Amino acid sequence: MRRLVSARVPVACVSVVLVVIAFGVVSVAGAGTASETYDQEIAYTQTRPAFVVKRTVAVAGAAALRSAIANLQPGDLVKATGSFTVASSTRAALTISKRLSAPAEIDLTGVKIVYTGTQQFDGVWVNNASNLYIFGGDLSTSDRGGVCLRVYGSQHVLWWGFTAHDCGGTGFQAQAIGGPVDHNDFQGTITKVGQNLAWDPHDVKGTGLHAANLWDAPYTGNFTNNRFAFYAHDIPVGACVQFGNTQPSSQATGNTLYLKCVNETEQAPKGVAGNALQLWGDTNTVGLDAKYIECDNCQGRPFEAASMFPGQNLHNVTVEYGRGTNINLNPRFHGRAVWDTTGGAVFDNVAPTP
Repeated sequence: MRRLVSARVPVACVSVVLVVIAFGVVSVAGAGTASETYDQEIAYTQTRPAFVVKRTVAVAGAAALRSAIANLQPGDLVKATGSFTVASSTRAALTISKRLSAPAEIDLTGVKIVYTGTQQFDGVWVNNASNLYIFGGDLSTSDRGGVCLRVYGSQHVLWWGFTAHDCGGTGFQAQAIGGPVDHNDFQGTITKVGQNLAWDPHDVKGTGLHAANLWDAPYTGNFTNNRFAFYAHDIPVGACVQFGNTQPSSQATGNTLYLKCVNETEQAPKGVAGNALQLWGDTNTVGLDAKYIECDNCQGRPFEAASMFPGQNLHNVTVEYGRGTNINLNPRFHGRAVWDTTGGAVFDNVAPTP
């Protein structure tokens, strides 16, 4: 079993599995005593980073929370004292854009953040923030709005324990717009995304919306040294995680991913969809260590690389541990390999062996 360590230093693991292939659908089931689980892998989130509180700001409503964030200082602990809702129908329900010289902490336990309008606005917009620890929060865009949690730029932002659901667009999106996405750490549960297909410009509606979309943006910058952990379930569109870009001059090195993808039901008539993790675009500069990938009941497969651009590779991408159960369910995909070796990604403890 993988030894679990404190935040920001995950390490490797081993396991044994049984593989069954029948009727063109691949099913991989755990065997033996060394199987890993997603909850074990993200146990680091149970221990919050060390933090010295200089000032506690108790908030009991939306106005107080917005004011506390606008006036945030290093060492502040902004803490919700009870359950309340932060809502807007005309803009992102909550914008966080503070750039601090040292960390502040925001505890959103019991707080619902909801965009209630019909435009493509976000639940929460983290706009080029820095040095923040955020915990909890229930995020939504009411099935009609845009992204539930959008991140532009930002450095040294940690947000653990959020839930994103009923998102009109993608659930979580991080883009290096206005600054690099660097040394961030996000962990959350994402479900029921892509509820407003009007936001998808693709010919096959839904294939451009995802549980989580990383780095994807025009004129974007570097996307480096980040850690992401997502439990994405009941996802009717796109992929559980899409990672890629069209900017060959920018870098996306040093990133880490933990992913549990359950019920990815996008059955696209063409193109790629229904996958746990899919890489696309200019990938030569992508550095990604997928510590854990679990794909259960997916129309696609745990790892997909068919959308890389010509001449690109995945030589700096590794899947340390990967398993799938009931995958390649789309009739177009029956009988194909579980792990897409296009581009030369490295597969360590995955089953079956590529």
